Amino acid sequence: MNVVIGIDTGGTYTDAAVLNEETREVLASAKALTTKDNLETGIENALGQVPEEYLRDCKMVALSTTLATNACVEKKYGKAKLILFGTDKESALRITAQLGAIPPGDLLCIDTKTKFSGEIPCMPDWEEFAGMVREECGGCDVIAVSEVYTAQTGSVLERKARDIIQSVLGKTVVCGYELFEELGFIKRGLGAYLNGKLIPLIDEFLRAVKGVMGRLGIDCPVSIVRSDGTLMSVEYTRLHPIETLLCGPVASVTGAGGLTREKDAYVIDMGGTTSDIAILRGGAPSIVRGGITIGDWKTFVKGVYIDTFGLGGDSEVKFQDNEPVIMDGRVIPICILASEYPQICEELSALRNSEWQISNHAHEYYKLTKPVQSISSFPTHERDIICALETKPMSMRQLARTLKMSVSDLRLGSLESRGIIMKSGLTPTDIMHVRGEFTDHDTQAAQNLAVYLAHIHGWTLDDLCEKIYDRVKFKMYRNIVRAAMVRKYSEAARDGLGGVLEQMIACQWEEAKGEKKGQECPGGMEFRALFRLEYPLIGIGGPVKVFTEDVAKALQTRAVIPENFRVANAIGAAICNMEVTAQAMVTYVYDNGGAVTHLRVSSKGEAVIFEPKEDEKACALAEKLAVRRAEEEALERGYEKERLEIQVERTDKYFIGFGGIMETLFVACAK
Repeated sequence: MNVVIGIDTGGTYTDAAVLNEETREVLASAKALTTKDNLETGIENALGQVPEEYLRDCKMVALSTTLATNACVEKKYGKAKLILFGTDKESALRITAQLGAIPPGDLLCIDTKTKFSGEIPCMPDWEEFAGMVREECGGCDVIAVSEVYTAQTGSVLERKARDIIQSVLGKTVVCGYELFEELGFIKRGLGAYLNGKLIPLIDEFLRAVKGVMGRLGIDCPVSIVRSDGTLMSVEYTRLHPIETLLCGPVASVTGAGGLTREKDAYVIDMGGTTSDIAILRGGAPSIVRGGITIGDWKTFVKGVYIDTFGLGGDSEVKFQDNEPVIMDGRVIPICILASEYPQICEELSALRNSEWQISNHAHEYYKLTKPVQSISSFPTHERDIICALETKPMSMRQLARTLKMSVSDLRLGSLESRGIIMKSGLTPTDIMHVRGEFTDHDTQAAQNLAVYLAHIHGWTLDDLCEKIYDRVKFKMYRNIVRAAMVRKYSEAARDGLGGVLEQMIACQWEEAKGEKKGQECPGGMEFRALFRLEYPLIGIGGPVKVFTEDVAKALQTRAVIPENFRVANAIGAAICNMEVTAQAMVTYVYDNGGAVTHLRVSSKGEAVIFEPKEDEKACALAEKLAVRRAEEEALERGYEKERLEIQVERTDKYFIGFGGIMETLFVACAK
């Protein structure tokens, strides 16, 4: 029997799923904690739970990950520079401020005065350019280059610059024309720059997977999910990591469709750190027009529609005005920390049985997340904190006593934001352990903490658990309504929903709870605002089963929780499709009198000129280029040539009113 293994490395968990290649039956699945300091450990811990016979029979490993997404959000990636041809730095910075966060020091501009015709009046002095590269780019991992009007120039400046940089520095160069064909060379350049910054990160992930496969004796091809739901090879991914920006959420929505067979549905994927909302239309993920936006970056990357918000099993629970609040940020659940450090359960037991001090910080712990190499570079107070946490995690009170200062004087924010230390506290995962709905970690530690917090707030343990569950459900409900409204009323909702609408959402949630309990709705029945989803709500991800049913009822729809919902991302990776599209265009260039002066065929940085009467020859070349590019990229992504099928679609565009043909587009699709 041939099997496919899907692996998903997320911010909290690494999942593995084994599928029968022909029937797509799930044969086995496993979860393990993601180990960010050494990704191999988490991957091997997940695959180590898979029966050995499946590892031997594996014909393909398919990967998905949120590493690139998290890097963009957390701003943690490699070093790169961007060189733009055809603009000055001041103008470029005005535009980049709206498209992505690039430091001015990372941007180099050479104003070549390139004309729309493709003429380059101010050709760079290439010897001077080589000197600039040697001086400015020596400390980078990757250099990105982009030029204006590539369709007209044939990308001659990008190609020449790439050759010189590689000759001078021997470093990787990313050309904008190789990644994107869309107009807008600065946005194209920013995409190339971001792609370069992600190369070291994704390369580490791919090497970790290969290392684990070697040790476990898995000998088969590896594919990675692309942001549009197709697959690509390891070699292609190493050079195009930007294409993995949404591969984790794409795998989840693909897995949701495959597990439920629903054609039209909203999908909520609740992980450890964030939740993703996606939409299935006709059995396929809904695609974003014009490229995806992630963090501060607006890109040309084609991808599925995803709305991400801060809600997960590991979301921090804080207390404001004596009510629980689910924060956007992630902390280590106490039950997980206590599983690794058993003394914490004993300390929480002592806290539970103490004189019930009124403090919201007594239970908050901090852990050193990774070894610090050059501790001398840190300020004195940060060095003291690092040294205190070297042997074990400490509560804030313990840390303050060790450093002989008050809790309020602890300055932990900088170390926490840099990922050197991490907070542990109460989370929905802990409450699920208290209620027996999740039991993988230290249930007693979670119980001790929950009893303590319930007492100091004047509640029973059941009250505490119910209040926290309610806030999780409301945050999920509120964000699904928000995402649906933004999608339908994009212009009106662009600057937020507004106070009245936010109040309506909160009121309807309370009304839905009142109906569930048989109570009269607040404010009477003379007026009601209803938010309703016309599609069912599919819930996937570890914690989602506990919360989705009530949220779906409040949205007047049904909940669908498939079997194997906990590892839907890994399943989705295993069932993603093989498909590549490429295009070529014939542009008709007119003079002021309305006569065609020439035709230009362009495709990914290539440009060929034809006479006005050579339209058939120009179209034949464009179709040939589209097919060739689709086939080349399919083979580059690892597809088998003998199994490829290529179809071509032609579209003619005309000037409105004038009636003359503007362009002819050929799109080739290889499957």
